[in-house]
Amino acid sequence: MTYATPGRLYRYIPTDKFFAKIDDAMSNGATAEEIRMLALQEVQRARVPKEDKVTLFIPAPRIAGEHGINEILHSINRETQTATWDNALSSLCDFVCVRGHGIRFTCTIRDISIKLGGSAVSCMCE
Repeated sequence: MTYATPGRLYRYIPTDKFFAKIDDAMSNGATAEEIRMLALQEVQRARVPKEDKVTLFIPAPRIAGEHGINEILHSINRETQTATWDNALSSLCDFVCVRGHGIRFTCTIRDISIKLGGSAVSCMCE
């Protein structure tokens, strides 16, 4: 179990925003796989106390301006990445495309986030 402070158990509570996302997905006819992906994103958030999460950013204004997050993530997954990136995948979550700027995401392990800070990511053959 994870402790937020000595002696206090950390307990994650999903936000109303999460439930709204699930409701929207179901209303729009999302597949079981799409709903599962939404739930898994929430599980990743729940695993780690907020203070241990590090927000990272990949500057890629052209890519973020021309492509959506799903297309970007598929490209990153298809292309060969550094060993640092490949080893970090299980600790990465909350990917967001910031239009015209880049990709923001969260790393749940501080030491890995430091290593990622100087590594390159191949996306859309760039």
